[in-house]
Amino acid sequence: MRPYPRERLQRYAENTNKAIQSGLAVPFLDKHADVDADPNSALATKGWVQRFNVTDDGWLAFDMEVTDPATGAAIENKSIRFTSPEFLVIAPEPVAEG
Repeated sequence: MRPYPRERLQRYAENTNKAIQSGLAVPFLDKHADVDADPNSALATKGWVQRFNVTDDGWLAFDMEVTDPATGAAIENKSIRFTSPEFLVIAPEPVAEG
């Protein structure tokens, strides 16, 4: 069961692709980042998302550039079957009231 309609996923893919084309770097990691992780740290980054798309059967998928050879080999031999990109959101500094 997919909780989101295809149209919503398509909008998400299109808008995220625009952000990537504008310079947003979307890493995929070997483990989920901690909530308080430094968004500038790429120590666990195994590659970068190049593009999102919606598959013919309605699933969100992405193309990636694998930068870690061991991860590339694990994907090839199917010991890694799924990975999840990380979106680290940087909140703006609060505006001082005064």
